[in-house]
Amino acid sequence: MPRRPFNPDNIANPPMDMTTGAVPSPASRVGMGAGAATPAAPVAAGRGAANSVTVTQLAAMVRGALTTGLPAKIRVIGEVSNLSSRAHWFFNLKDQGASIRCVCFASNVRRITFKVGDGMEVIATGRVDFYDAQGNVQLYVDKLEPVGVGELERRYRALCDELRKLGYFEESRKKPLPPMPQRIAIVTSRGGAALHDVINTARKRWRGCKLMLFDVLTAGGESVVDLAYDDRRALLDRLVESGGAVSVPPSVGTSLASAMATSLDLGLEGVVAKRRTSPYRPGRRSPDWVKIRHERAQEVIVGGWRPGEGERRGDLGALLLGMPGPTGLVYVGRVGTGFSAAERRRILTALEPLAADVSPFDEVPAEDAAGARWVLPERVAEVALTGWTGGDRLRHAVWRGWRPDKRPDEVVRE
Repeated sequence: MPRRPFNPDNIANPPMDMTTGAVPSPASRVGMGAGAATPAAPVAAGRGAANSVTVTQLAAMVRGALTTGLPAKIRVIGEVSNLSSRAHWFFNLKDQGASIRCVCFASNVRRITFKVGDGMEVIATGRVDFYDAQGNVQLYVDKLEPVGVGELERRYRALCDELRKLGYFEESRKKPLPPMPQRIAIVTSRGGAALHDVINTARKRWRGCKLMLFDVLTAGGESVVDLAYDDRRALLDRLVESGGAVSVPPSVGTSLASAMATSLDLGLEGVVAKRRTSPYRPGRRSPDWVKIRHERAQEVIVGGWRPGEGERRGDLGALLLGMPGPTGLVYVGRVGTGFSAAERRRILTALEPLAADVSPFDEVPAEDAAGARWVLPERVAEVALTGWTGGDRLRHAVWRGWRPDKRPDEVVRE
């Protein structure tokens, strides 16, 4: 059937059926013909109903606008991405400015005679329509023609070559992914495509993994870092619907005592207190954000030390610490902060007469044992810590001082 010109006024101010108070279905107004959506039921009577449309009616209006305002067939050139090539093909067609969802059904897939993959530039011929169930505008592809490697793919390959020359792809730089990662750091683009890739990958690899969002820096392609925290938080609540793998943790209010208690109940390290009127300052520390950790005290036995590096070369770098275990001294980590230059000299002086040739620990990781100087496990000290890691290591240990009132056999885990 011939296309009729699309009148946007029919969406902004849909004509009313004065006898029923209902909006006529888009199918009856624009003559969508066979295959059109079934006209929706009239809007129920009630306050404001005469000026309202249902979601189904609005979806039909959008479909009507697309079918009347675009050619029946359209050829689109773009780059394939996120291709899912089962019986039916689902993918995105994109360029530097936009992306559109595409569907190619199995009957049309069988007619494609070349290999299609992400990064390939193609010409897709098909019709644009609206998928009511998900609210998506989609290109239903009948035919694909190859063009070559897409411009975005060429740029990506060039970037990979540059990073490879800098050594970023060397095996020595790679670290194995833990079976159950506790934290994932995301470096993403303004458009956030990498964020969605991480979410999708996390859902596949770790079905119990949850992504918690606590701030928003861009929205609609525009920076919002200059907004006050309260405004950014309100924006985040509007943009993200908590549920499933993604959640926005609720605010615990302005009571520090309440926040610290909640954090302790959840087994967290502490809280981050933010000035509610503060903007976001990327790349630098701000006095408007203060990290407050839970601190515990723990007695430990000193079994060795490691020389410092850089400005601390020839001085104390870190103390190697342990606790009594069933078979001997169990290594629990090291402490390298909390002492002044004068304190470091006094510690080395105290440990000098206790120097030993072998490690007093049952076992020490190779990276901690490298270059270590061992001592007899006769001195007890105290450190502050925020907790214990999953591997029974001190977390964020800070030196507090010697405990001359304690014997090594009196040390227990607090």
